[in-house]
Amino acid sequence: MTKPSDMRAPRAARGGRVLPLAFALATMLCTVSTARGEPGPVVRPVLGPEVLTYDVTVFGAHAGVTTLSASRGKELLYYRATLSSAGLFHSIYPIDNVAVSYIDRETFLPRRYTMETNERGLLVHYHLAFDQEKKRIQRLKWKQPPGRKGVWNDFVVTGYGGVQDMLSSLMYLRSRRLAEDETGIFYGMSGNFVYQIRYRVVDTGNTYTRVGSRSGIAVRAAVRRWDWRKRRPAGPGKGWSREVLLWFSDDDSHMPLSIEVTLFVGAVKIILSKVETP
Repeated sequence: MTKPSDMRAPRAARGGRVLPLAFALATMLCTVSTARGEPGPVVRPVLGPEVLTYDVTVFGAHAGVTTLSASRGKELLYYRATLSSAGLFHSIYPIDNVAVSYIDRETFLPRRYTMETNERGLLVHYHLAFDQEKKRIQRLKWKQPPGRKGVWNDFVVTGYGGVQDMLSSLMYLRSRRLAEDETGIFYGMSGNFVYQIRYRVVDTGNTYTRVGSRSGIAVRAAVRRWDWRKRRPAGPGKGWSREVLLWFSDDDSHMPLSIEVTLFVGAVKIILSKVETP
């Protein structure tokens, strides 16, 4: 496969459809307005280097491993995620995905996003280019089903400023105050669709991780497909998804501690298992 010269990027963070759904719901966040707090970053989260590893479980059984890592350059923050299936789940639905977001260190808005997925032999590459000033997003997608030739297609989203990708939005949320009862409405770009997202801070207290109990802040989030041309909900039912419960550390870093959601396959949990700050 030959990538367009103006969209080249290193290998990037990995998602999926069943396990990754919980991860995606947690990360497809893009701010539009908030009910409380000032707009823009209000705390300065860890800008790297940082490597966080998470266990993924379905019905309590080990099903995969995901990582989030951050490093920084002069102007950009590089946020990378990987997701690989494991155990019995891997034999049923093998996943090996990676994605990278190139985030402006001052605004926490993305400039570029790449994602490569390999799920049961279906290869898909996404490349998003964000022009925040012109409110324009270009999406290029390359898809190759097993045994078939790969195909490029693209589209452009216009009229939406401040849009985040799935990873930059997580870092952006980490920059919020996450104050008691804080709520917000957001847009996110998944690579295929624009989504509208709502979130609310619901609790504080200790939460379990594989590296011990941590003081945290609980946030519930839900998403729905958004018709960006007609500016209204889209898709089957046009309603909100089941809520995802996210826990962030109760400090200025707002480190993601865990994600929980109930899907048709059962209860999916993504729990912090290792922290590295090289």
